[in-house]
Amino acid sequence: MLNLIFLIFQSNLPNVETLPGGAPSSACDSMTPEHGVPSTTCTNSYIIEPEHSSYDPSDSILVTVRGKSSSDRFQGILMMARDLENNVIGTWDVTNTAVKTVTCGKGGGITHTSSDDKVSISAIWHSPNSSAGVILI
Repeated sequence: MLNLIFLIFQSNLPNVETLPGGAPSSACDSMTPEHGVPSTTCTNSYIIEPEHSSYDPSDSILVTVRGKSSSDRFQGILMMARDLENNVIGTWDVTNTAVKTVTCGKGGGITHTSSDDKVSISAIWHSPNSSAGVILI
């Protein structure tokens, strides 16, 4: 079994140019929103909850992102899995219409489908067929 490490980054972006249909593939490398203004650092109010904290090759793991409290809402997300060398690892399947898949390098990620407020989102991450070591999401 190999370990998964889950990280999330939140940006507080006042007066931004939105991408209500989701992040473009071009945002995958930098993992920064392409909103037309620089991002700022803020306190993380969100939790990434994997169904399991470790994986085997060819596993499918449900991953949920939610606020720390019931009042924490978000509108956009870009999430992918990477190895320690920053390569995108594995693929994703969606579980509902709040998110869609996005091509990121040789792997995949997920992004939002609308700018509606979201309490949580879920998607299924499929690990690669062979071991990729520690994975960051």
